[in-house]
Amino acid sequence: MNMDRLKQMAEWLEDGAPHVVFDMKEGGENIETFLEDNEGDEEDDRTDRVRLERDQKGLGSCGTICCIAGYALQSFGTKKEKVEHFYNWGGTARFAMGAFGLPVGTAKDVHMHHDLFDPNLAPDDCTPQQAAQAVRNVMAGDVPWDATE
Repeated sequence: MNMDRLKQMAEWLEDGAPHVVFDMKEGGENIETFLEDNEGDEEDDRTDRVRLERDQKGLGSCGTICCIAGYALQSFGTKKEKVEHFYNWGGTARFAMGAFGLPVGTAKDVHMHHDLFDPNLAPDDCTPQQAAQAVRNVMAGDVPWDATE
C-alpha cells in the first residue's frame, strides 16, 4: 500500500474535501447537471447537501462531483488517464487501485475492485469525514466501511 498517498487523501477528506463537492454515490457528473436532474426529489437529501457544499465552497456552476477514486485520478493521473477514465467508474477505480497500491481481488463487488471505492458499502449521504475514516481503516488493515456509521 502507498501509505503516503492514502494519508494524503485521508487528510484531504478530513479537511472537508476542499475545492470539490464530495459524494461517494456520484462521480464525474457536473454539479449543475446533478442538481437539475434531481431537482424536486424530496426523498434525496443529497441534492440539498450537494447544493450547500457547492455554495459553501464557492464552486459556482463549474466543476464535477468527486468520490474517493475520483480524488486519486485528479491527484495522481496524467492528462491522458484523466480523459480516459473520467466517465468510467470501473476504470477510475482500477486507476485508484494502482495509485494507492491496494491489493487486487479483495472487493465484494468485482466491478469496484476494492471495497473502499464501492458506493454501495459507503453510508448513505457519506461525509468526507466518514470517507476519511474508511481510508484510515484500510491503512490499518481493517474493512473500510464497517465502522464509519
